[in-house]
Amino acid sequence: MNKHKNRVVSTFKLTLNNRRNFNLSRQCSTNISQIRADEQAIVKQADKLEEKSI
Repeated sequence: MNKHKNRVVSTFKLTLNNRRNFNLSRQCSTNISQIRADEQAIVKQADKLEEKSI
């Protein structure tokens, strides 16, 4: 009985960890997408400034 209970608890902990990891990886993907978008905006801005200075 105790072994079964321990297995249920450890499975539950794994499930929580998996969910937490999934949420973290999704958050990282969102952050990476935002960084890429910011980077593109900076490059466009730099191109405009370069054109003005010529």
